[in-house]
Amino acid sequence: MENGMEMPSLSRRIRSLTGVLRTVIDRALDRVCVALLIVMTAVTVVQVFFRYVLNASMSWPEEISRWVFVWMIFLGMAVAIREEAHIRIDMLLLLLPPRVRAALEFLLHALTVTACVALADNGWDLASRTVSYSPALQWPTTYEYAALPVGAAFSLYYLLLQAGSKWRSRWLAAACLALGVATYYVLEMNAGQLLAPFSTGTILLVVGLGLLLIGLPVAFSILLASYLAFWPKGPLQTLAAASSLVNGVDAFVLLAIPFFVMAGELMNEGGITMALIRLADTLVGHIRGGLGHVNIVTNTIMAGLSGSSAADAAGTGKILIPAMTKQGYDPAFACGLTAAASVLANIIPPSITMLIYAPLASVSVGTLFMAGYIPGLIMCGFLMITCYYLARKYGYGANRKRASLAEIGVALRRSLWALGMPAIIVVGIRGGVFTATEAASVAAVYSLVVGFVVYKGLKWREMPGRFRDVMLQTVSIMLIIGASSPFAYLLVIEQIPQMIARQFSDLASNPVLLMMLMNLFLLIVGLPLEPNPALVILVPILLPIIQAAGISPVHFGVVMIVNLMIGSLTPPVGVLIFVTAGVSNTPAHRIFWKVLPFEAALIAALLLITYFPFTTLWLPRVITGR
Repeated sequence: MENGMEMPSLSRRIRSLTGVLRTVIDRALDRVCVALLIVMTAVTVVQVFFRYVLNASMSWPEEISRWVFVWMIFLGMAVAIREEAHIRIDMLLLLLPPRVRAALEFLLHALTVTACVALADNGWDLASRTVSYSPALQWPTTYEYAALPVGAAFSLYYLLLQAGSKWRSRWLAAACLALGVATYYVLEMNAGQLLAPFSTGTILLVVGLGLLLIGLPVAFSILLASYLAFWPKGPLQTLAAASSLVNGVDAFVLLAIPFFVMAGELMNEGGITMALIRLADTLVGHIRGGLGHVNIVTNTIMAGLSGSSAADAAGTGKILIPAMTKQGYDPAFACGLTAAASVLANIIPPSITMLIYAPLASVSVGTLFMAGYIPGLIMCGFLMITCYYLARKYGYGANRKRASLAEIGVALRRSLWALGMPAIIVVGIRGGVFTATEAASVAAVYSLVVGFVVYKGLKWREMPGRFRDVMLQTVSIMLIIGASSPFAYLLVIEQIPQMIARQFSDLASNPVLLMMLMNLFLLIVGLPLEPNPALVILVPILLPIIQAAGISPVHFGVVMIVNLMIGSLTPPVGVLIFVTAGVSNTPAHRIFWKVLPFEAALIAALLLITYFPFTTLWLPRVITGR
């Protein structure tokens, strides 16, 4: 009897210790990732301070920022697995019967294990073989590459825990992990024989797209497709894949992404969004469909602050969707309008998608930023016209008294601190005061100070959670960009862009027809793919075709981004729809119907921008004089 009582007690103690250990690891990993984000921001701001205040230029801050960034991404990969925050397309998965869905989830979990084992194995091999040193600090790059296997090891730890919680049977959990590990080693050793009949392009397209559609996270879908194409080429090429993955995120310009995400998050929580909404209300609230126009104008102004459509959709949606519903607007209409208006955040600078496109197309970030202003205002105008027509049709938002100049002046004075951010970003970048990344870090710190001191919407106790959200959003974006680097490398060495360009060579003499087909192609591609991975995958393929036709890569960049952002409103991904649905508890399928008129308006604006290049090129020429 005594032994029988001791056994359950021992079992409970083991479970208790395991739970404590897991909590310690969870908190430690979260805090390390948040600390890395803070260090990265601080070092970049210090670099600006030393250069322009103390007139002392140094190279080491940039190098430290990039290394910290790499470590944050790969450690954050594990946190994103724990929180199930990786971006994936699950529309097909949700349509399946429960038993089939459970079986597919089992397979997807095993494939995620396969991808993480590949990262751990090849990452360790890469880190142990590397003998180079960083240029500024002369640190062994082994320490940078070590982020890959360490992050993959933590990811496998969380995949093990998830398997145990998803499948109550220990045997099923063990079988899932064993299947993932076995799949990796079978493919690594036999990929040459198994895949010999297929071309690299076929493997990349069929496997990558197939894994995307069945619900594997986007980053792991691209990674597995790339590894399947690399394995037949030998071990040195798989090392090149791991190196390309790390180097794909080790770029100073990409640090602007977490900084702009942070600025958007702090702006929404710090009271800046509310100040802008009040300003927009005094300017356009009197027009028929008043709150709808306030929504559009607020998103247009906020587009010059955050660079993130998802952040703007969430920020304005939390405030304006309930307000519009109270005034008699259909909640699905309010959500659809908010999602459509938030597209402007990636057209009017600063834009995260522009930051990704610029280095891929070898164009200036500042020039591309300038090219987005007029197209963004055109899209704003088309959305307002559509809103006015629908408001009259459905009886939304009857006319009210126009705000007085005094009321506009009060609202403008209260929002001056908020409007100061785009001035800092644009003037700073265009005037050569600091780079896009430095401007983004200054914007993040500016949002922090204004949120605490001026609008007083931020609370110290909430900041760790805010920084953690920023880290997770950044990781989900950057892993896709990193995973796309070996994918793009394969495209280049196999000369797939040149092959496609030859197929389009007959259209090079007819830019009108070429751009029409490009628009159609990009609108279709934007349905299953998020804008960021689509850019990384498609720019190396499409850019040579565009340049052969004599079309400006700056103009094409804006057209491409507008196309892909319209895809963000459309199933099966429609991420902006799901953001507004989440903040308002409105069924997504209802929003998809209500957003269609606004999509049509954006497509009409897209055609105008496409066939009148001066809409994108005039402002950069006026400002630069070229």
